[in-house]
Amino acid sequence: MKLKAPCRGEPTLRLAAKATESVTAVTVGLYVAEIVPATATTTGDDCFRDFEQLAEPYQVRLNAPLGNRGLVGASGASAVTRG
Repeated sequence: MKLKAPCRGEPTLRLAAKATESVTAVTVGLYVAEIVPATATTTGDDCFRDFEQLAEPYQVRLNAPLGNRGLVGASGASAVTRG
């Protein structure tokens, strides 16, 4: 994902998705993969904010199909309602 310039004086946090699998569930969450320090050339008004990355799609590859396992977020709350 190509990022816009960060806000003035702020570093850019590059997020990545991670899946942890068990026999009964798959947990998917985001983590900070890289911190890019702020530079003197960062912009001010039309700047990128790290929380905008939360709305971006992320891909994870599972070792086995999801099947009947539950899909939960990093907080442990169900991420998918079946039915």
